[in-house]
Amino acid sequence: MLIGSQRSPIVRGFVFDGDSHTYGNADPANAWPNFLHTQPRALPYILSNIATNGATWGSVSNRYAAFAYPLSPAGRGVPCGYWLHIGSNNIAIGDSGASIYAGAAAILARAKADGFDPIGVTQPWGDDNFTSDQNTQLLAYNALLVDDPSITPGLIFDGYTIITPFNSAPYHTGGDNHLNPTGQAFYASNVYPLLLGSNRF
Repeated sequence: MLIGSQRSPIVRGFVFDGDSHTYGNADPANAWPNFLHTQPRALPYILSNIATNGATWGSVSNRYAAFAYPLSPAGRGVPCGYWLHIGSNNIAIGDSGASIYAGAAAILARAKADGFDPIGVTQPWGDDNFTSDQNTQLLAYNALLVDDPSITPGLIFDGYTIITPFNSAPYHTGGDNHLNPTGQAFYASNVYPLLLGSNRF
């Protein structure tokens, strides 16, 4: 560290929030955050996966106080990061990209106010079942995330560009857009360097 510089506290915990893409769908043991500990340099944090299947930004917001806040620096006094992956279920029910972003932005702002640092997000990938308009709304949501002031610079994972081309075996099993264990490990391997780049571990 340079003389006279000041470094942020080392992260001791990391909360992963969102929908089934983070929960692990039917296989929580193989959720992508778990694979972060299998990378070349294991990140020294306590992992807390509070995502739930079927979550929308509304349900994440509604349960924030009970699930996320108690793990936040404001809630327990320990430096902790927060990662959000939300939006696919909102797209599926016809919400606009702008409305999804407004909901997600409010969650991220709340996390920042509670001291979570760093804060990262995933830009959701596509789904073969999405209509052309739904895909347009997904892209609009992803574009709006880029300039969100609560997100730590460099901690946006472009799932749309990186994951969408692999919406098939060996990364997916079956006909939906959920990653199998191979795909979850691939997801983690792409987020891992972003977390290292935050220089907080």
